[in-house]
Amino acid sequence: APVYIRYTVPIVYACYGTASEIKPIPDNQNIEFTYYDETGSRVLGNGESYSIPQINQTMRYVVVGSMEGCDVSKKVTVFALSNPTLRVTEDVEVCKGANAALSVVSPASGTNYYWGGIGSNEGTTYTATNVLDKVVIPVYAVKNYSSTSSSAPACTPSKVVTVTPVETPNFQISSSAE
Repeated sequence: APVYIRYTVPIVYACYGTASEIKPIPDNQNIEFTYYDETGSRVLGNGESYSIPQINQTMRYVVVGSMEGCDVSKKVTVFALSNPTLRVTEDVEVCKGANAALSVVSPASGTNYYWGGIGSNEGTTYTATNVLDKVVIPVYAVKNYSSTSSSAPACTPSKVVTVTPVETPNFQISSSAE
């Protein structure tokens, strides 16, 4: 009987600097997979999937499915999605009991910004009110790539803003001149 090797290799989308994996979808569980660089000359790994520890650029890979001495190769592209820009002043001092107005520097279009946690306090600005003690506020930039592909992730870099209250100086004014 002839050997049929059928499998698909979904395109991979990953945020720049993150890990991802190539995971073929076989029609037959007896297919063994080997993963190669784009030229097909260097073996990178074997198994049900191939993990890429850090995506730093868009790359192509060759996946070879083997069964009963028969091989079928397919190419797959791993796309590196750019992270949105996130620039904030990370250390802020305010007078004790005052408000601290925080903002994203040069916000990027198509990016949502969240203060304190993803899904809360959306906007490019945030006010920490009545700062009596040191406050640490995480800020997230979220760029959703779902219009590129339903399998594309949202890229979400984050930073932490620290707001530190400082005592208001208390000067004694004397009317006597010395």
